[in-house]
Amino acid sequence: MIPTSNGVCSLTVPLSGGRNNRLILKDVRIDQRTAWQQQHWRTIYSAYGKSPWFEFYRDGLEPFFNRDYTFLADWNMELLHWVFSVIGAKMKIEARVAEDIFGPENRIFDLRNKILPKNFQENKWAENGPFYPQVFQEKIGFQSNMSIIDLIFCEGKNTLYSLRKATS
Repeated sequence: MIPTSNGVCSLTVPLSGGRNNRLILKDVRIDQRTAWQQQHWRTIYSAYGKSPWFEFYRDGLEPFFNRDYTFLADWNMELLHWVFSVIGAKMKIEARVAEDIFGPENRIFDLRNKILPKNFQENKWAENGPFYPQVFQEKIGFQSNMSIIDLIFCEGKNTLYSLRKATS
């Protein structure tokens, strides 16, 4: 979800078999029959081309929209590594099987089917996010719970500080 001049835009990756195909995450394939990457990159470029930090980070993000990925998990993990690198977060990313993560002995909440494009701003966890100047804020107001790229392109090197401040 990113704010644009026309309101909030949902950038979703098309999946082979749709989103409810009941596969283990590592087996979910990206449907490459549409030009989704090109459409997403054009939307991102249009939304952030004049943001304060776009020129500093666009070259690192653009390859995710030019390279074909077979599996959603691969695209997600590489993108997550890029985000952590850009914001300076020192976190260990561990790929685990969903049954290990959401099993009865673990205390992790399974929100996979609770946080959806249609309700992403309705949840209470969205209220405590960072507040920062957004590109189209004067036109459409501040939009909470946007993609991390919104925070990166608007706050740049202050992204991690803004996240920590919002969660403390």
